[in-house]
Amino acid sequence: MINWNYLKDELELKTGIAYYDSRRTELICKCPKCETESKKNKGHLYIQVSEEHPVFNCFKCGFKGNILTLIKYLSLNKDEIIQGKLLYTYSRNVSDEKYILSPSNKLFFEKIGDCIEYYQLKSQYIKQRIGYDINLELIPNLVLNIKNFVRINNINTTEIKPEFLEYLDRNFIGFVCNRESLMILRNTDENSDFRFYNLKLTDKKLIFKDFYGIKTNHYDEEKINTIVLCEGVFDVLVSYFSGYFNDLKESSFFWACALNNSYENTAISVLDFCKLTKANFVILSDNDINEKRYAFLNKKPFVNKLDIYWNKSGKDFGKLPIEKVKTSFDRNFFEGRGNVK
Repeated sequence: MINWNYLKDELELKTGIAYYDSRRTELICKCPKCETESKKNKGHLYIQVSEEHPVFNCFKCGFKGNILTLIKYLSLNKDEIIQGKLLYTYSRNVSDEKYILSPSNKLFFEKIGDCIEYYQLKSQYIKQRIGYDINLELIPNLVLNIKNFVRINNINTTEIKPEFLEYLDRNFIGFVCNRESLMILRNTDENSDFRFYNLKLTDKKLIFKDFYGIKTNHYDEEKINTIVLCEGVFDVLVSYFSGYFNDLKESSFFWACALNNSYENTAISVLDFCKLTKANFVILSDNDINEKRYAFLNKKPFVNKLDIYWNKSGKDFGKLPIEKVKTSFDRNFFEGRGNVK
């Protein structure tokens, strides 16, 4: 059992500030790695207040791990903080050499390099979509071996027939969402009408909508950060990795797909996930959505600025080539579409 209040007091002494969030689900302090000189009255290191998964992450420098790592790093009194046996453990029978843990330490992923030779068609499909010979290990939460992922993470598939799971494993690529409640499966057979399948990873209901995304680590606490939203997974992957948006990639903090064209709930969820209250938003839109449909989003208090891009050479950003066309909104009016070079 963890003595959270004692830990809070010790963190305040060591880092200068420590406090709970409004729901008391996270304990926040200054990061001992990157904020030792900070004079600001806030921190960026978040500790999950959980007996089963007491993990931490600094949203500024990326320092993360389990609570034992933090205790050791700060030379805190472990016996005062952890009373009795710690519930948190890497207890599942998997090899550390073959698997990696997700950022939340709740899911195991098979290392892509260890299974890629058995899934050459899936690998070729991804590289063809993105447009170059990408190192697949750069793609977050990618799952090639669907059956093995389900097995090692004890995912409940009682409602799925074994032959259907075999079909998914043969033909689909998996992308686990950032809140880890859902895996988006994409069919590699472009001739099939059955293109997508969403596999539930938990029966727990989330407060915020789940999404798939990529954090760039270009966080700037001195200014309002930029979040890029797309509709589908390959809209994110192609636009992020293909090189067509390098300037945006270097100036943004997070890229996420909404899984549909309803962006408001996704925007709110990404803000919460990134510990932000407001952001500049860029939407890489499908071409069948009229620009006026986005005007309401620009009026939301959490939106500082809104830009919309379309792909003039295709129906969306999920396939190459890309020819960018942009619309910019402000609080009173928006400009018409114009070519962006």
